[in-house]
Amino acid sequence: TGSVAATASTSGSGVLIVITIGDPITAGEQVTVTVPSDLQVSIPASGTPLNNINHVIGTSAALGPVNQPFQTTSPPGTSVESSPSVLSPTLAFSPAKLPTGECSSVDEVSGDCTAWVDESVDLTFGFSHSLALAASHYIELTLPLFTRQEYRQQTAGTKAVTSVLDCSGSNCDEQEIAVEGRNSSQIANASWVESTKLLRFTVTDAVASAGAYLEVTVPRAAGLKLPPSGLDEDTNFGYVVQSGATYTGLTVKATPPVGAFVASGVASSTLSLPSGRPSHATGLIVTFTLDSDIVASQCTQYCGTDSASPSKASVKRDRPSFGTVTLALASFSRLSGDLQHIVCSSSPSGAITSASWVESSSSLILTATSAVPAGTSVSVTVPSSAGIRPPQSGVPRNSPTLTIATDTQLGPVEATALAASDALGQLYGVTTSVSPATAGVKVVVVLSFKYSRDLAAGDSVTFELGRFSRTDPDGTLPAVGLTIGGATAGATVVWTTTNGQPSAVMTLDSGWSATAGQELSLTLRIENNIVSPPSGMPTVRPRTHWRVASNSALSRSWLVSDVSLFSDAACLTPITLSGATSSSSASSSADPGFSCHFGL
Repeated sequence: TGSVAATASTSGSGVLIVITIGDPITAGEQVTVTVPSDLQVSIPASGTPLNNINHVIGTSAALGPVNQPFQTTSPPGTSVESSPSVLSPTLAFSPAKLPTGECSSVDEVSGDCTAWVDESVDLTFGFSHSLALAASHYIELTLPLFTRQEYRQQTAGTKAVTSVLDCSGSNCDEQEIAVEGRNSSQIANASWVESTKLLRFTVTDAVASAGAYLEVTVPRAAGLKLPPSGLDEDTNFGYVVQSGATYTGLTVKATPPVGAFVASGVASSTLSLPSGRPSHATGLIVTFTLDSDIVASQCTQYCGTDSASPSKASVKRDRPSFGTVTLALASFSRLSGDLQHIVCSSSPSGAITSASWVESSSSLILTATSAVPAGTSVSVTVPSSAGIRPPQSGVPRNSPTLTIATDTQLGPVEATALAASDALGQLYGVTTSVSPATAGVKVVVVLSFKYSRDLAAGDSVTFELGRFSRTDPDGTLPAVGLTIGGATAGATVVWTTTNGQPSAVMTLDSGWSATAGQELSLTLRIENNIVSPPSGMPTVRPRTHWRVASNSALSRSWLVSDVSLFSDAACLTPITLSGATSSSSASSSADPGFSCHFGL
């Protein structure tokens, strides 16, 4: 030990430390000098490599001046890395989702969005600084392409449009943002300038400890949103710390990548149910476009380093996994529970050939089997043999409860509503009655049913009535009646015959609608000249097709097939009397006729 003094000053791009020795040092003696933190010398934010030749030591000793690089800048075999205890700025977002104008509620009739997801984020900024901070000092963070603008899709799956906020001038600036987080008592206020994309944090209570790690959060209520174009993994954000007269320019390098299912600014993800029936296994077609690469094999643990490996002797112990796309299909199910391997087909061919089903979360997980470049339109077909079933109550059009997400490391996406999905309804309480209950004659037909979704004016229901016929040509039926929930309503019915199959197509007239679950009862009167099947009709006739037809104006595709129709208990079976036999019971009856014995 001995007497020593030290001073520090900036020199070029670094720091010059001058140590003045107060006691003589003999040649060959090892000297260790500790410079205290009071001199406020900080390690570079990016760390420093091992044996940096830019770190130089010199002496003005008269008997032997020296000016050369340090032999080592730290103990052999290690390097000085940036860390939260030194100066490691970080930026994090929650939820990590890009603004796409996502709908949270959709009008089933028009298909228009009626409510939107709040796409603002909690933004958490963590940093430390080599100098103490006092009240009125500030930190300015530059966030290019971030915004307070609001994005809204008008119809699910269309290009997001901006609305509500006019961000010209200073309209989208926010001067008073109440900061949250563990250091909000010291940095309590923030402000946002839309034109310059500057987020300023103001120190309200002194931070006396130089190098203290600070973390503050701008809450979602402030309305900040991530860049619609996304964030790459290597995105850097600059920030400035103003402490008294000292300005320090630094860079945030630790930011998470964020992607989105978009193509040319349009939300791009769909689910089709080409042969869907409620509570029946169905095939699914999923299409999407992701704005970041999907990597077929991505490292998830011990990636190219031995620092976290179980054994220090391990230089590299990568544990790869395959990038996945997950669809959460609320209320969908599978009778046999989980399924680990589903063989799929995809376009591009080979991109996704495997999937799995998790019953507890109703999730379909698509696994990438080859790399998919950003911007590629991908279509995946899951066969009905997988046993995935839509809910018994059906599925509304563009349902916000059906979501898509991905864990790809180059641009993960949190669960986001599918931009478009097929509607699927359910017919139930289906009955038909015929009067008179006679085969091969003109009859009154009454068709009743309930539907699991709303029906609007212009919606159609098709009754395929095999083996019925009509003595008049195809066309609009002149005598029909409709009740909805027991009240008289208006409808037009057209009789058509296609490939020998007769159908009655009922369309709700203007001004009429039915809510989900209401009973509709359609009466086709005797004046329509409809003839019952000549060979009769059994009590239960399966495979009679009823469907709610697509309405092109609304782009609907509700379809239900193979619904059993239940007729009156009396079968319409013709009876031919080929002979008669007397019996004592017949002869003793009041009518001295005959008894007819027959079998059905």
